[in-house]
Amino acid sequence: MKKSLFLLIITGIVIMVFGSGGCCAQPFTSDISTSEPNETYNEPPKYPDLSADRFGPNLNIDVIPDKNFYLPASGETYYYPGEEITWNIHFLNNNKYPIVIHPFPPEIRIFTNELGEKLVIREFIEIGQVINLSPDETKTFIVNWDQKDDDGRPVTAGKYYGVEISGSWVGTTLESGSPINRTSGGVLIQHPQGAMEKVIEVNQSKTVYNLPLPTSTNIFTSVTMTMQKIEITPEGVWIYFLATSPDSLRGFPGISFGGTPAQYSVDDMVKTKKNTGGGLLEDNVRLLIWEYIEPFPVDAKELIFKIIRFGEWEGPWEFHIPLQ
Repeated sequence: MKKSLFLLIITGIVIMVFGSGGCCAQPFTSDISTSEPNETYNEPPKYPDLSADRFGPNLNIDVIPDKNFYLPASGETYYYPGEEITWNIHFLNNNKYPIVIHPFPPEIRIFTNELGEKLVIREFIEIGQVINLSPDETKTFIVNWDQKDDDGRPVTAGKYYGVEISGSWVGTTLESGSPINRTSGGVLIQHPQGAMEKVIEVNQSKTVYNLPLPTSTNIFTSVTMTMQKIEITPEGVWIYFLATSPDSLRGFPGISFGGTPAQYSVDDMVKTKKNTGGGLLEDNVRLLIWEYIEPFPVDAKELIFKIIRFGEWEGPWEFHIPLQ
């Protein structure tokens, strides 16, 4: 009897505690605290500390010519001699905080390219100011080029690999930032008489003998270069080669996906260019492609193409191809 009475009393207490909304019954109904932050809370800075960010603020730069030879589907791809060339250069603040560009506009240079070396044709250097860009804000600067060099002379037909943007800084304040360096926006000036358009199946081979193997000075090999075909369009020229050898071409010093230099001439025009395409097809066969060579004039008579060097092996492998 006493035991039953004791159990009834305990059960009643439990029901009173959990049924009356005690501390454990409704844990998610407490009011959110509105007290002032404690001493360990720090207000976020207006400008973030980027000292640990080795890349600095993210400034997105798009250099867009109104005619682009890399995008034939976009419409016109080249300019005629003397036609004004326009680039729209967009500077986008791709951060969640404001940034400063100083000076603005940056230094802008138009250049061409010879074996990876930039040859500056025209410079645009203006008195710069300081501009502020809010998050997601874009500032556009327009460059108009009259196809003349810095000495006022008209440039020749060919590819001008774009504009180089440098000489300015981007940061969160004038006292900090990262240098701006961007290259893009290549353009093509067409030959006044028009461009050739055809495909030539060549299938000619040249062999250079007595090439020392990199692993030994007493063992020699040979390399045969076979020019397969030439694709000639108003946007550019593509030349395809196969390099073959009795020995493996895998892993040789200087032989890579791209970088084999060649000199070519079309009538009076002489240029140099490295291959930018290709790859190893078999252990002793490598494909080499020279891409986006400048267009050939419609009345060009002969192409002379000379591969100067293949890896550490000196050539030349020289080809004379009639174009008419």
